[in-house]
Amino acid sequence: MRRPHYGTLRFTDIISGVITRSVALFLVFWGTAYFIHEPILGHNSLTNLIMGAAPLHGMGAPYRDYWDIYPPGIYIIYGLLEFLFSGNILAYKLLHIGTVLAVCEMASGLVRTRIGNTIGSAADRIAYIFFSAITCLMLNSPHLNTIFFSNVLICVLISVAGLSFFIYSRSLFFCYGLSTFLFTFSGFVKDPFIFTAVLPALFIFREFKSKNRTIKALVWTFLGATAAVLINGAYLVKLNIAGSYLEVFKFKYDYFIKDKTVGAGEGKPLDFLSEYFEYTFYYSDVIIYLMFAVFGISIILALRQYSKNSRCSCDYLIYPAFFLLNYIGFKAQGRIIGTYCLQMTVPTVLVCCQIFVLFRKITFNVQFGSFVALLTLFAFLPQREVFASFFKQEFPAPREYYEGLRVKRAQAPEIYSPLLKQLLSEDKSMLALYGWGTPTYYYKFNVKPFSRFFVVHPNILGDHQLKEWVTAFKSKLPRVVMYLSDPQNADMDVELFERQTINIGKLLKDCYKNVDTKFYVLPAGKCALFDLDIGAYINPKYVNN
Repeated sequence: MRRPHYGTLRFTDIISGVITRSVALFLVFWGTAYFIHEPILGHNSLTNLIMGAAPLHGMGAPYRDYWDIYPPGIYIIYGLLEFLFSGNILAYKLLHIGTVLAVCEMASGLVRTRIGNTIGSAADRIAYIFFSAITCLMLNSPHLNTIFFSNVLICVLISVAGLSFFIYSRSLFFCYGLSTFLFTFSGFVKDPFIFTAVLPALFIFREFKSKNRTIKALVWTFLGATAAVLINGAYLVKLNIAGSYLEVFKFKYDYFIKDKTVGAGEGKPLDFLSEYFEYTFYYSDVIIYLMFAVFGISIILALRQYSKNSRCSCDYLIYPAFFLLNYIGFKAQGRIIGTYCLQMTVPTVLVCCQIFVLFRKITFNVQFGSFVALLTLFAFLPQREVFASFFKQEFPAPREYYEGLRVKRAQAPEIYSPLLKQLLSEDKSMLALYGWGTPTYYYKFNVKPFSRFFVVHPNILGDHQLKEWVTAFKSKLPRVVMYLSDPQNADMDVELFERQTINIGKLLKDCYKNVDTKFYVLPAGKCALFDLDIGAYINPKYVNN
C-alpha cells in the first residue's frame, strides 16, 4: 500500500484539514493547561530524568545506583534531553505539547489513509474529522494523560511513527528496517510496546511475491531490530551497568510473570474501554453531545451514499494487528488505569475507523440491522448508568478537574528550599520516604538518594531489594529524612511496610529532631548505637541526648 495521492486540494479538503488541526490545537492546549503551571516534571517523568541525567553529572548510573524497573531506552532519551536542555522546564513543556500534536497529526493521517484517497463524500469527510478529534480528545484527557511528558506518551509517539513509516512506504526495504527499529526501540522505552516489533515481519510474505525481495525485506527488518538492541546494549556496556540491568530484568520476571504479583489477568478483557468512557469525556458533556451527533450524521450520510463499487486501498489486517499486538503488551502488564491506557488510544481509534469503512461496504439491510443491534446492546449494558452520567456533568476546566487529584508536590521544594539547603550543607545524605513526589527533592537539591532503591516508590521492591536497603540503612543513618506517613500520600500500607523492614517512625521519634512537619534531622553523634533490628538502644549511656 502506498501513501495516498490526494491530487489537487479542493476547498473542502483544506477546510477539513483546518478544522482537524484547529480541534487538535484547542484540545492540546486545553488539556495541558494543568501542566503549564508546574515548575518541575511530575514524579514518574522526574524519576526517569534523574536516572537518565545522573551519568552526565557524575552522580552514578541507572540500575547500579538508582533502582527502577524500566528498560534502558527511556534513560537514553532523558539523558539526551538533559544534555540538550539542562533541565529547562519550558523545553519539556514544549516537548510535551509537540509530542501530543505530532501523535495527533500522524494518527489523523492514518485515519485519512484508511478512509480513502480523496475523502470525497460528506460522510467520509465528517468521519475523518470525527476520528481525528476523538484521538486528540483521548490523548489530552486529564485522566489518561496524568503524567507530564510520560514514558507512555513517548512510546505512543515512537510506535505511531513506526506504523506511519510502515503504512506509507512498505514497498521500500529501508522502511521495513526503520519501522521495525522504531517499534523495537519503543519496547526498550516501556516493555508493553515490544510486541509491535513483529508487525512488519507479519506482512512481508504478503507484500512481496518474489523470493529475493522477501529475503531483502526480512534482512532489513532484522537489521532494524538489531540496531535498537545494539543501541541499548551499548548504553549498558558504556556505563558498565549490564549486570545491574540483568538483575532488574530477573526481578521483573519473578515479580510480574513468575509470581504474577501484578497479574496478567487482572481486570476484564476490555476494561480499558471503560476507562476511556468513564474518564476521557467525564468533564466535557458538550463534546459528548457533539460526538454522538457527528457520528450519527456520518452514519446516515454513509448509508445514503453507499456504493457497491467503492474500494479501499488499505490493507485491512494492519490496523487490527497493530491493535492486537499493543493489547497483548498492555494486558500483560496488568495495569488498566490512567496513563497506561494511552497505549491503546490510537490503536482503538484506528480499529473503530476501519469498522466504519467496512460498515459502508455491506448492504443496507445488514447496516440497518447492525445499527439496531448496537443500540439495543447499548441500552441493556449492565453499567449503562456510567453512560447516563455523561450527560449530568458540568464543563470545568482541566485545572479545576485536577484539583481533587493532584498532589502539590511541585511547590514543596520551593517552600522548603532554605531549610533543606541549610540541613544538607555538610552531609548530603537524604532519604525521602513514602511519597510519589519524593524524586522532586533529589532533583531540586542535586542530592543522590540515600539508597538506590528509594528514588522510586517502595511498593515495587522485592524481598532481595528490601534486604539490601535495610543493610544500607544499618551501615549509616541518613542526615535528613523526609517522612510522609499519610497513607493517602504514600499510596501504600506504611505500617505493614515498616513492620517488614524497619520501624522508621520509632527511629525518627527517638533519634531525630523534627525541624518541620515532615523533615527530620539527625543530631551529631545521636543513635550511633541504635539497634535497628530490635528498635532500641544497645547502650543508652553512649547516646548523646
